[in-house]
Amino acid sequence: MATHDYVIANQSGAAFRTDLNNALAAIVSNNSNSSSPATTYAYQWWADTNAGVLKIRNSANNAWVELLQLDGTLTLEDGSSSAPALAFRDDLNTGIFSSAADTFNVATAGGKRLTVDSVGRVLINSDTEGHADADDLTIESSSGYAGITLRAGTSDGGALYFSDATSGAGEYVGQVLYSHNTNKLSLVASGSQQLDLSDGVARFHGKLLAGTDTEGHPDADDLTLESSSGYTGITLRAGTTQGGAIYFSDATSGAGEYDGQILYSHNSQKMFIAAGGLTGFEVHSTKDCEVTDGNLVIGTAGHGIDFSQTGQGGGSVGSELLADYEIGTWTPAYQDGTSLTVNSATYVKIGHLVMVQAYIITGTNTSSNGHVITGLPYASRNGNNFFIGSMYMQTGGTVTDHKFVQVSTNSTVMQVLKNAGSIVSLSSGSGGYVLFTVTYRAADGGS
Repeated sequence: MATHDYVIANQSGAAFRTDLNNALAAIVSNNSNSSSPATTYAYQWWADTNAGVLKIRNSANNAWVELLQLDGTLTLEDGSSSAPALAFRDDLNTGIFSSAADTFNVATAGGKRLTVDSVGRVLINSDTEGHADADDLTIESSSGYAGITLRAGTSDGGALYFSDATSGAGEYVGQVLYSHNTNKLSLVASGSQQLDLSDGVARFHGKLLAGTDTEGHPDADDLTLESSSGYTGITLRAGTTQGGAIYFSDATSGAGEYDGQILYSHNSQKMFIAAGGLTGFEVHSTKDCEVTDGNLVIGTAGHGIDFSQTGQGGGSVGSELLADYEIGTWTPAYQDGTSLTVNSATYVKIGHLVMVQAYIITGTNTSSNGHVITGLPYASRNGNNFFIGSMYMQTGGTVTDHKFVQVSTNSTVMQVLKNAGSIVSLSSGSGGYVLFTVTYRAADGGS
């Protein structure tokens, strides 16, 4: 523990020797002392035992420069971005420094490039950390984009992993991956692949919800869209000679890929609906609806075609719904059981209106019962009206009297009448033939 002024004065031999030994002791101990040497020189060493620091005098001999701790710890001056504490000999404005307590900085070209702050946050080209939820690494660019590049070989890839564990699947529970081998970008959540992007195709491996946190019905929840206001919709935009399509598929190849279709052609301005791969319905720009092939089936009784928007006659309108149409055959019979032969018996029903026709031959008989024919396909409507039809009856080549058929209300039978309404007996037509047509209103079956 010695310091010396390094001046050997003229003195006696013993004193000279002591003075010299003191100087040598100061040299070998680097002027170790708790206080600075009284006499200093440029580039002089001083082992400051009070601070525990090895120091060297600066070139101006007006201050001490700390080099390292006496216990071997290397320490530096704080420095600055333009004059780093540790720099390169031929590039003195590039190196490391400390801009504040508990802060580590890297400088290049005299500018601060990297900061590690007191809580371990890393800032590149920035003095301001990012959002509190994403401030562990902040990158800033003074101009243009700011970004990170992950470069790998052509058969390898790059990855960004999100982890909540130090082992197991939790180390990679969330992932952003890119494979140079397949040129595919993948997003993984909860350890499962959710989205792939490659060759202009986005492949979703889960449900997609836009504008909502609640998926739709279980039968249609793969894509759910919600709008906070106004309509919610999807637009399919194509060229004027092209169109848009929604396909329903149960296969990955062949006709099953487009088994069901909803199509719109901008070229023809038509909407098409196809089932089983075949177009069945078209809506034209003229507002016409065309059943391309097949039938228009009304699936629920009491429903049909509503003509309420058409013009009305001068009468009182009861209904303008056409709810039924059918054609068929029916089986005439005599009410008292007299035999007959049916050559033809048909009917046409349009709404409530029923038209029946028959050509029958009455069996030989002597019955005095009235000529009453049963088996009408529909009962007539209840009310105060009768329904009259024309007929022709011939027996033995003779046509007599004016005859007609009448359907009473709420009935499935008709009577053969003559002249002013007298009933014709069966025996009068024995062995002869009867032809008739009558139209009546049925009790049900549409308007």
